[in-house]
Amino acid sequence: MAVSIVEYWNGSAWVQADTNVAAKSAVIRVEIEDKLGNPRAANLILMNPSKEPFGSGADRYGPLTDKFGDFTPVRVIETDSKVVLFAGK
Repeated sequence: MAVSIVEYWNGSAWVQADTNVAAKSAVIRVEIEDKLGNPRAANLILMNPSKEPFGSGADRYGPLTDKFGDFTPVRVIETDSKVVLFAGK
């Protein structure tokens, strides 16, 4: 079964969007809209659980909290064939 991963550009390299639990992909759902004559669009739902939600340190927030902004480059890759299904901001 094909699985998709999401990567974001951190300024110098592509980094896979993982949760803080055993380097598992944070992807819950990927929808890619591709209509003739229109730009391709992707709707991504990622989980971002924190290690200690009631703590006071850096573990209070999930690992992806400050990684995505309005113009962060992202790409969706299908894991079996390594095909980039979507690349954009």
